[in-house]
Amino acid sequence: CLMLTLAVFAAINDYEYIQNSARAHGIVIKQNHGKHHVEIKFTAASGEVVQYPQNGDISYEAGDEVTVLYDPKEPSRHPSTDGIRALWGSTIFFSFLTLGALIVSLGSIFFPKYFTGPFSRSRKEE
Repeated sequence: CLMLTLAVFAAINDYEYIQNSARAHGIVIKQNHGKHHVEIKFTAASGEVVQYPQNGDISYEAGDEVTVLYDPKEPSRHPSTDGIRALWGSTIFFSFLTLGALIVSLGSIFFPKYFTGPFSRSRKEE
């Protein structure tokens, strides 16, 4: 139940961020530690030039052009590329955890023969 709640809150947070963000063209200026950890530079509508590290489940090379989403009031606060995994990573993560827990829970109820562990009731009956 906790994981489902986290997945829902992550989805709401991600959706609101996307809806309230301004967009700018950015460029990957370097790879900090491989293609999954890059430095991106963009210019906000206010003229502020922002350079920030984009980490995570992304894959960019130096020189790649990207679309950056950012808070128009504070462009340097939590900007992100518009990639699915960059924006929705936490939602996807918690959703898969929830799905896995649901499968194991329901499996142990309906298919106890296949979902037994060291503390299961079926082991004590043997």
